[in-house]
Amino acid sequence: MRVCFLVVLVSVVVACGPPTSSSSDRSGAGDRATNCTQNDQCRAQEVCSRGACEPAESNNASCVANADCGQGERCQHGSCVADNSECRFDSDCGRDEACDNGMCVANEADCQRNSDCDRGEACQRGACVPEQSSGDGCSSNSDCADGQACRSGRCVTQQTPGGNACETHDQCAAGQACLQPQGVCGQWLGERCGSNNDCLIRDSQGQSTPGMCEQGVCRVDQFGSCEADGDCGGTYSCMTAGTNTMCLQGCQDSSVCDSNLKCDQEISACWYNLCGQPHELSDRYQQVNNGNLGGTCDADGGGDGTCVEVEAGANQWVGICIEGGNARVGESCLFDADRSDDRNQCEGGSLCHFESDRDRGVCVASCSPDQGHGSVRCTGGATCLAGRCLSREQQCDPGSQNACGSMGRCSLLSWGIDEGMCAMQEPAAGPAGSACEKSTQCVDGNICLTLRRGEQAPTCHTLCRPTQGGLGCPAGTMCTGLGDLSGGQVTSNWGLCVPMGN
Repeated sequence: MRVCFLVVLVSVVVACGPPTSSSSDRSGAGDRATNCTQNDQCRAQEVCSRGACEPAESNNASCVANADCGQGERCQHGSCVADNSECRFDSDCGRDEACDNGMCVANEADCQRNSDCDRGEACQRGACVPEQSSGDGCSSNSDCADGQACRSGRCVTQQTPGGNACETHDQCAAGQACLQPQGVCGQWLGERCGSNNDCLIRDSQGQSTPGMCEQGVCRVDQFGSCEADGDCGGTYSCMTAGTNTMCLQGCQDSSVCDSNLKCDQEISACWYNLCGQPHELSDRYQQVNNGNLGGTCDADGGGDGTCVEVEAGANQWVGICIEGGNARVGESCLFDADRSDDRNQCEGGSLCHFESDRDRGVCVASCSPDQGHGSVRCTGGATCLAGRCLSREQQCDPGSQNACGSMGRCSLLSWGIDEGMCAMQEPAAGPAGSACEKSTQCVDGNICLTLRRGEQAPTCHTLCRPTQGGLGCPAGTMCTGLGDLSGGQVTSNWGLCVPMGN
């Protein structure tokens, strides 16, 4: 038996280049042809705007960003003008106001999104109207049969007549996804949902839409593409960053940003805080100079962060600086500590590691693994796993069960690594065959993955070792090595318990 394709779901942050005028890739979310990066590359009376030389609208000082202008001025259409504005985005104004040419004015529309309306109503063209319902009784996709989705309270076929053929989400229009297994573009943004899973639709390559379920409606999550503020969920607004528009968290300082972000003053939004030294980073990130991969970095000042290496595209890598606090290695830490709670956050050069509690962990030193691009190594006989220096007691066997206590599970870090580390397991984790979005939703000894190309939903699969004869595989399954499952593309000591006859 051989399955010709294997996709493993790994939670990896894809770093985007900083949205500054000095970056060679302003957004990291897509490139377009450019003929300039700064104003002095353009002719007289022209300015560099979004990578292209365009005529300046006046003889005022030319600019690309607000930082190019003097105090009390802002950059508007390539020229520095007096900054008399109250706002830049609707989110800068009150709930019943909108930003109109820099001023907060009364919003004449009754609503901008469905969440602004009462239960049983939907926002259409700025007005709250009763939702259309046929009484089919669905509230999420899981209530419908295979090949159907829940749309406005009833189950309908996912395939849209006349929908464009596709393989990936990038081939579909904004707000659409490449539905599988039909291989056609269909709407997902604004559709009804019961959980975030309903808004995370995967294409044939396993890439999911940047969706989140907010008050029963699919919205765009942070860093996802958008066309208007109403597309975005949470407290995000649709902002311009480089050559793209995406849902971002507006800010004046970093206090409102996630721990791996900082407030970029040029766009007044939370953005990736990149780190590492130029000699450690790939060619696309040579402008970054902030700490060392696997070591400390500057988050809020004074080397208070930890630099974690991430993949950033094909043959590209960079570090993400995780903001920290004052807790030293060996001391207790809080997983969901507020950014200002330094006492419960690990100091720079260390990370909060799971022990046996859902809320609290212990600080362990950070590191760059042997296969990484940094040079920070572990001491005292510890092993570098997932950027953490772990003792033998903190390591475990991913194929075993109950090695990490009732609240933990032993995580498989890579197909090429036999050792695992204890991590938090979500409540009500599912057994083999259960639908999942990440491995923490599977019981110990299982991993969340899509086994065959074109499968819509990943499921939990039991790990095994072929050299041990499939010990631990459930009845009716056999242990098949990763080499066979991937058609020789993966070399590993690991295998999966696959139903016999497949």
